[in-house]
Amino acid sequence: MYVIKTVIVIFSSISGYIFFKSLHIQGYSPLMGLFLGFILGLVTIILRDVIAKIPLKFLLSAFIGFGTAISPLYFFTAYLNNPAFSIEILGYTLGLRFILAVLLGYIGISVAIEKIKYINIPYLDDRKKDDNPRMPKILDTSILIDGRIVEIVESGFLEGPFIIPQFVIKELQNLADAQDSIKRNKGRRGLDIISKLQKISNEVELVDIDFFRIKEVDLKLISLAKKLKGKIISIDYNLSKVAELQGINCLNLNVLANALKPSLVAGETLSVFVLKEGKEAGQGVAYLDDGTMVVIEDGKKFIGQKIEVEVKSVLQTSSGRIIFTHVI
Repeated sequence: MYVIKTVIVIFSSISGYIFFKSLHIQGYSPLMGLFLGFILGLVTIILRDVIAKIPLKFLLSAFIGFGTAISPLYFFTAYLNNPAFSIEILGYTLGLRFILAVLLGYIGISVAIEKIKYINIPYLDDRKKDDNPRMPKILDTSILIDGRIVEIVESGFLEGPFIIPQFVIKELQNLADAQDSIKRNKGRRGLDIISKLQKISNEVELVDIDFFRIKEVDLKLISLAKKLKGKIISIDYNLSKVAELQGINCLNLNVLANALKPSLVAGETLSVFVLKEGKEAGQGVAYLDDGTMVVIEDGKKFIGQKIEVEVKSVLQTSSGRIIFTHVI
């Protein structure tokens, strides 16, 4: 879209230059035509953007109202074109027909727009605000590498449209081409996840919107979310915090995963495999199937064994839960 607008401005400027050059009239410099053509191109783009935002039914009603209001003037063409019914303003002669056309046209347009507000026209009315239009969900690099988004979308718990910007795809391609095997596998996994999402959902959109003045991908995602009035889906904690500061809603999948973990209360028993030594003296550490850390008091001597423990307390942190237990 930006390329087309640039071409319009250039075309208008060159046309103005050529037109004024062809006049061969003293005082009409081609540079003046270049400047006026440039201004005309900008005005054209601004008018296009303004008109594009006007609902279709208001545009149609304005045209109909204008046409209806000025149509009587055509029955009095000979009478209204009489030079006697003309006035001179700032050196320009304006006929009565022109003046009436402006006044009646204004009345027709304003009345038509005012009345059309109270008329519901199928297929021409914009979607009502209370219809809850679905907000675009912008996927970042981390959520694509993680891969759990596929199961969530497939289960129907998250609806589109899902937006994947080209700069995120480019970052995954750079990872896929990296010399480091770990980065290479992450990049390839992210690209595979995009392919899977396209197969299970017809609401995956690859958008070619970039912000070339911004280097960091995270800031580009925030700018895109502002532009599209959408939200970001990620597992990047830092991105979530920066987006929150910018007033952008960021859905962190790890927060969802923690919320879905079963609740544990003091006194419940667990069967765990003691994997390693804890930070404090004598502590052992185990992990549940969902990755939750279990700290076992006096559990160091049971490293490499499966034991029964009793829950003492549960600590919720920004990165997950930690369950404190003691050996039964």
